[in-house]
Amino acid sequence: MIPQNITKESSYYSWVETHKELVQYLAKKRNDQPELITILKNAGVNVQDDKSSYDTTIPLEEIDPFTFFCYIYIYGEKKRLKVLQSIADQLGITRPKDERGLPSANAQKTWLFPYKYDRTNEIDTLWKLFDQTVSKNLTQELFEKALAINGIGKTKITEALFYVDPENFFPINGPSKPYLKEVLHINPEFKTLAEYQTVLNQIKTKSSKSFAELSYNSWEYSESKKNINYWLFQGNPDVYNITNALKGGHLKSWKVSAHKDKIKIGDKVIIWQTGKQSGCYALAEITGDVGKFEEEQFEKQHYVNEPDSSYDSRVKLKISHYTADSPLLWSELKEITDLQGLNAGNRGTNFKVSKNEFNFFNHLISEQNKLIQVLKKFSNEDLMSYFEVLDEMVEKLNLSTYDKRFVTGISNDNLNLTIGQRYCWNLYSGNDKPALGLITDTEINQESKLYSGKPKAWYTRFQNLKDIELYKNAAFNAIRSELSRTSKSSYSKYNNLAFELALFNIDYRKRLLGNIQSNTLDSENTKPIMNFPLNQLLYGPPGTGKTYNTVSKSAEIITGQRIEKYESARKIFQENLGNRIEFITFHQNYSYEDFIQGLRPDIENKELSFQRNDGLFAQIATNALFEYYKKLQKQKLESDNKPVKEPELSEVYSAYFKSLKKGQDFKTKSGSSIQIVGFSKSRNVEYAHFENGRPYLVSQDRLFKLYEIFPDINQIQKIHDDIRAAIGGCNTTVYYVALREFIEFRKDYITDYDLELSEEDIYDELKYDDISYDRKKELLAKTSLEQIRSINANDVPSYVLIIDEINRANISRVFGELITLLEPDKRSHGKLPLTCTLPSGERFIVPSNLYLIGTMNTADKSIALLDIALRRRFEFVPMYPDFTIEGVQRPEILEKINEKIKDLKTRDFTIGHSYFMGELFSLKNTIDKKIIPLLLEYFMNDEKEVITVLDYAGLEIGNWPLELIKEKTND
Repeated sequence: MIPQNITKESSYYSWVETHKELVQYLAKKRNDQPELITILKNAGVNVQDDKSSYDTTIPLEEIDPFTFFCYIYIYGEKKRLKVLQSIADQLGITRPKDERGLPSANAQKTWLFPYKYDRTNEIDTLWKLFDQTVSKNLTQELFEKALAINGIGKTKITEALFYVDPENFFPINGPSKPYLKEVLHINPEFKTLAEYQTVLNQIKTKSSKSFAELSYNSWEYSESKKNINYWLFQGNPDVYNITNALKGGHLKSWKVSAHKDKIKIGDKVIIWQTGKQSGCYALAEITGDVGKFEEEQFEKQHYVNEPDSSYDSRVKLKISHYTADSPLLWSELKEITDLQGLNAGNRGTNFKVSKNEFNFFNHLISEQNKLIQVLKKFSNEDLMSYFEVLDEMVEKLNLSTYDKRFVTGISNDNLNLTIGQRYCWNLYSGNDKPALGLITDTEINQESKLYSGKPKAWYTRFQNLKDIELYKNAAFNAIRSELSRTSKSSYSKYNNLAFELALFNIDYRKRLLGNIQSNTLDSENTKPIMNFPLNQLLYGPPGTGKTYNTVSKSAEIITGQRIEKYESARKIFQENLGNRIEFITFHQNYSYEDFIQGLRPDIENKELSFQRNDGLFAQIATNALFEYYKKLQKQKLESDNKPVKEPELSEVYSAYFKSLKKGQDFKTKSGSSIQIVGFSKSRNVEYAHFENGRPYLVSQDRLFKLYEIFPDINQIQKIHDDIRAAIGGCNTTVYYVALREFIEFRKDYITDYDLELSEEDIYDELKYDDISYDRKKELLAKTSLEQIRSINANDVPSYVLIIDEINRANISRVFGELITLLEPDKRSHGKLPLTCTLPSGERFIVPSNLYLIGTMNTADKSIALLDIALRRRFEFVPMYPDFTIEGVQRPEILEKINEKIKDLKTRDFTIGHSYFMGELFSLKNTIDKKIIPLLLEYFMNDEKEVITVLDYAGLEIGNWPLELIKEKTND
């Protein structure tokens, strides 16, 4: 679809024509930039002064076209329209009537270039970018060069391009990103100009509206989400099978019979089913306006009876939280105080609910999902035994819901009943039989651990429920003492609502456990699997499903289960890609520096310097090895009841980072001021000496390194020399202030830190969710190999690295000395663990929980020619054409083609079955566009050989280029 053009007569978006004419004017003013500044001032714009040195102010004398536009749009809608109209009057161009759809510029960062004393050729680069934009020949090189200017990001540059050419560029900013994702279903993320242009093309395909109108729609959508309504959409299972529709992913819209004028995009919805099993089955978000449209065919299939063919008012929605497998039934929730006013069960389809009611279901679904994942770790017998004791505690100790003295919590796959700050009754998961933990007022055995403080109590672990029977009275006595002395606990922070509901509502518990047991017993999706090769290589000719099968294999390794359904494997693969699964394709120029470790320019510093850069293999190996460290810390915690004296540095920084505010001022050592001007997603902080000044980045990792050397700010005697010696080139004044403030914050934080934290509280901070990669390396460097090896390799999560086309690279050049370390017995938990020294001087070992899956195309390179070092370290899995696979079309032709190929060449050049699969399979299209070109490559463009192969399969080939004429008949 082609975007609609906007004419001069349009009542809205009249500014587009004004911008077009203004751009023509600006194109002639590259050598008369002071005149552009005068025009802005005459229009009422307060143009900021330039600086020739740090403290010398001078008038601004040069400007680029993008900054010119930005100055217009730093104001509110009324003033900026007046400014644009004034400029139009000065230049005698079309006077705009509106400014609808124009994104606002950041008044704090109006310029796209730095101050004069810090400028090089930035303004010249921006004028070149403007010229290329106007002439419609924008290059990737110049696009990257402009992006590299300090202060210009992807949001800024796309907004600037939109100002100059609103018909061909679209702003990718805060309001537009959710609109693209949630309404047009387009991923707005990009890194290169080509990827940005792909986004633009997708927008044109998905919508016939102009970019200007879509920009306004994005703003509207963003604003609508700020004033959200909450609804309950109710359906009758005798009319429509909501459960099956949800399970099939087919619930995309809902009938609207009430509140048609109030239901809008961005509103939140509780999907409610009536009847005997009435309750919440999902949560959703409105993604379209109310209107009359026909349901999709896949939606209609779930009607119990034939639906009315007339179009009702409907609204499109997107399921955000799915719980149809374990719905939240009204019969189990109706006594809960927060839901006493819930408008459900009445006649009708659409009802208003409160934000608190919606949030209750949102929270409970999240808590239930967490609980289910933990419950799956145990057998039904173990769970019944655990809850049996809990039921006895509830009865004898008069426990009730919403009692803030105790916590029903889950942490690290364990079930915990905590009273005050002490564990009282826990069920621990593990490879062996789950362990039980119990508090008593007497010491049971030598393994019993005394809690600190009063009253005296001991905590003991048992392997068998029968062993606990003898100590129930001692346990109840200890729990009574804890209840009597406790007024509050970590209830609000750690209590799991679903676990609490399961404790006090036996019907809910039975149904939840029943669903889990049923899914475990009846699921045909997964089967247990034991061992996986650490290094395996899938080899065969093209089209045999090598890359396709890496998805299934990696998902099985991640879950430890045999996965039968490919869709399930693909979902697991996508969820873990970029985290526990990495995918890379080798090529001829791939090197050790790319894969293991090399040097890269440090772009944070103005001075030319280089920093170590770990490649993908080193990164995933470090992340996999860090799982042992996490497990080691957990074991240390569980073996020691003494409270942690100080919080982790990462925890302190997390709290410190949250406390910082943009615009916050700090005094330097010399008495001048600096202020915070921005933050990055990786939790780094930008400081500047004054508003709109050059920003200086303080990274979390470098600050940690500086703190470890100077934990006391008074240890720094010479700021410039000491700090540079510790962390290298940087703005030492800024880093000094950042370190000083962090040290002061840490002192206050530790003072307020609760030294009576429970084990659960402490371990929650040991999950290391926010820890940086460099911090992981530092912690591992302080951990011995013996400590790492003390953790069972089966007790930590697995990681997978997929190397596609592994034979295309020079293996010895890429792996270097690490090729030896890949062997199972040379890894961290092998019989002969080996480490090597990387170019940086760091010690490195390959962990035993990192799995490598390679693929190679035998048509490119015979397995016999593969690097012998690689061949002896990988298990080879052959993958050749299989015409018996379900879904293969015309298998008899495929079989004949491959028979002839094997006669003329080898089986390494056969045709893979995937070429003959797919719903849109066409024999002629496949032969003409896939098979013939592949055979011409195999036979060095020998047409006679190609015709011979296909003739043997009963196919008549002719013309030029070669094509399928017809299938031969057997006369």
